[in-house]
Amino acid sequence: MQFSFPQPLLSYMEMISRKHAKTAGLKRYFTGKPCKNGHVVERLVMNKACITCHRATSRQQMRRYAQKNPEIFRQRAARYNAENSEARRAYRHKRAKAATITRREWLNRNPGLNAAYVAARKAARLCATPTWLTTEDHELMRFLYAEAAQMSKDLGIKFHVDHIVPLRGKTVCGLHVPWNLRVIAASKNLSKHNRLEIE
Repeated sequence: MQFSFPQPLLSYMEMISRKHAKTAGLKRYFTGKPCKNGHVVERLVMNKACITCHRATSRQQMRRYAQKNPEIFRQRAARYNAENSEARRAYRHKRAKAATITRREWLNRNPGLNAAYVAARKAARLCATPTWLTTEDHELMRFLYAEAAQMSKDLGIKFHVDHIVPLRGKTVCGLHVPWNLRVIAASKNLSKHNRLEIE
């Protein structure tokens, strides 16, 4: 896919040759000419590569390195995560908060689509509920939902009733039965989506 900036944006970039950028000690230069892949962006002084192509190549090299050296890559990742645990926690919190706000805004803008989703979810649950369940089974399921609500109230953390085998999974579909239900943190349930997690 080729991409180039719209012409008006080019005026915001200072035209400078590689020679002048090198003399000035700059790492990038810009001529306004597209690279071989059609990117009209800054180029690196060290190798004349446009920054878009350079980033793509760097990602490919990193991916190949990780595939060839999985243990070294895991150790580096673990060390980085340990050294930046607070920053990563703050970043995840920021992303989660932004996602919550975005979802709330989407629901406010699309009440009809949300209603359709809720109706489809209820229909799927009804279709996945066997007729041979006993009264005790239904009472146990109601107890699990009540327990999730009580835990959310007592602990101040949102809990969901999760289907261990998803009702509408990509590879397998489960049933709405007591032995397929469990109470887990809402964050874990939302991150699971419709995947089957084998513990």
